[in-house]
Amino acid sequence: MLLEQSKRTAVQLAARYLTNPLLNAAVAESVDIRASKLFYAEEFSLLDKVTGTVNALGTISPTSRDTTLINTYTSSFDMPTLPAMFSWSNREERKEWNKFLVETFNSLNREISDDTNAKNVFKDPRQINNGNPQDVFRFFLWDGYALWKAKMLVAENPALAGHEQDVANVIVNAMCEATVILGEEGDNEIKNMASWLKGQDWVSEKWGFSPELIARFERLTMPEEIERKFLVSKLPEGLETFKHIDISQGYLAIDGTTSTEVRLRKKGEKFFQTVKVGSGKTRKEVEVPITQEQFEQLWPLTEGKRIEKIRYEIPYDELTIELDVYHGKLEGLYTAEVEFKSEDISTAFTAPDWFGKEVTEDSRYKNQSLAVVGIPTSK
Repeated sequence: MLLEQSKRTAVQLAARYLTNPLLNAAVAESVDIRASKLFYAEEFSLLDKVTGTVNALGTISPTSRDTTLINTYTSSFDMPTLPAMFSWSNREERKEWNKFLVETFNSLNREISDDTNAKNVFKDPRQINNGNPQDVFRFFLWDGYALWKAKMLVAENPALAGHEQDVANVIVNAMCEATVILGEEGDNEIKNMASWLKGQDWVSEKWGFSPELIARFERLTMPEEIERKFLVSKLPEGLETFKHIDISQGYLAIDGTTSTEVRLRKKGEKFFQTVKVGSGKTRKEVEVPITQEQFEQLWPLTEGKRIEKIRYEIPYDELTIELDVYHGKLEGLYTAEVEFKSEDISTAFTAPDWFGKEVTEDSRYKNQSLAVVGIPTSK
């Protein structure tokens, strides 16, 4: 309890050095138990995970490890050890850490302002999720941390004089790459952090990120869909009373080795191009609208890989069943898909009595297989 109180006090004292009122307010809220549940502790914990990964990988030779911080070796200096948050064990260490926190916060006074006429302004806090305190706190914590460490490195190495921002970019680059590594290992909290970084435009070639790292961010932050698919043994009564729409769907590319597909879809009078990655119940999907002209130009490329169906949307408890009634070469086939917000809800799902066999894991009933091969000869 005393340690937690000391941490909160350290954050409050450091905040006095912030000249920007919105940043100061964000810090004040971060330590307010009633308002925020101590979100400063959540943010420091996330940063600890990331900097710990940077430090761990930085101690291994790049030529002898499977996972490397590839972007940190394009600079003219070795990647520095990054200090952990609140890593003190005695009074002297705590005093040193408090100085470090003050420098971290103070670094942002030069770069972040709500004065649109100020020079060298990097970010207006009001642009960070409409000034949301936790997002503002996270933004300047990460950026200030890198700027402070860069300032120290430049002071220690005269050859880096005048390149403080470049050094800070390399440090941020390493922190972002560590975020991807942790996310790829399945850390969902870090996956959310990766999406946040991408949404705040931290992941860009203009900051020195390689195309490979940007691509890894894209894959990691693609939205996931959790779906289960069933055959339908009998159509429900009153089918035509439910909302329904005609769908034409064709495939531009299908890669079975990576379970990746690129498809075109006409849904009513709207047109889309979609990329799906993965198989089974949980997949990643990105769908973007396209014009009718674009659709018509690409549609001939899907010859021999198409499906036609009517999709019915049927409310079921708090879920929606998407019932597909196929036509053309798939005439007589009926399938139903249900999308879920979580794995737990998916597992607990009880199907209605008109559902038949579940085929979620049966690749023969994936739309891409139906488009190319047709209805499976056996069930």
